[in-house]
Amino acid sequence: MPLTSGLRSAIAVSLLSLAWSGLVGAIAVIEASTSGALSLLGFGITALIDAAASIALVWRFLLEVGNPRSAELAERRAERAIGIALLALATYLLVTSARALITGDHPVADPVGVGLLAGSLVVQPLLGVAKRRLGRRIRSSALAADGTLSLIGGGLAGIGLIGLVAATSLDLLWADAVAAAVVALVAMREGVESLRLSSAATRRRGAARR
Repeated sequence: MPLTSGLRSAIAVSLLSLAWSGLVGAIAVIEASTSGALSLLGFGITALIDAAASIALVWRFLLEVGNPRSAELAERRAERAIGIALLALATYLLVTSARALITGDHPVADPVGVGLLAGSLVVQPLLGVAKRRLGRRIRSSALAADGTLSLIGGGLAGIGLIGLVAATSLDLLWADAVAAAVVALVAMREGVESLRLSSAATRRRGAARR
């Protein structure tokens, strides 16, 4: 099939998301490893998951041009991979935030991390809305789900920003760990939802074959 305007737009927004999420995610993880900011770490890993999902979606959209059936299978696999990655992230953050609350660990002041979270609070929702609109337009539930992931990233940036500022500026040393736990719960919910949608689509496909 030809590369329609909808597919071109979907590829373009996925590439833009890949560039942004990959960059801020990598910087956030590096900064979090030195500052000890768990909420920043959670945001960074979520952004990297978003970037990886964008790579899978570009591949899926290019497949649709030559082999629509393979594209459908790639979409289901992308949803499943995102779900598993989010559940793994949630587990890690819950364990690390609980350990931080028990030991009293807290982040140090990190202007770069604050700047990353503030910028992502603006950019991530814009990407999320664009992906969801395009996903509905071209009937791609994976792109729409990735849009939800970007919106979550924007929300997590806000949660992380509040937690980091509260911990470093207001001396509420527990705030970052609590913010990381909130990030974990949101990631867990969305991970379960991605796996549910992928499994439901696989069952429908199997029933159609019979």
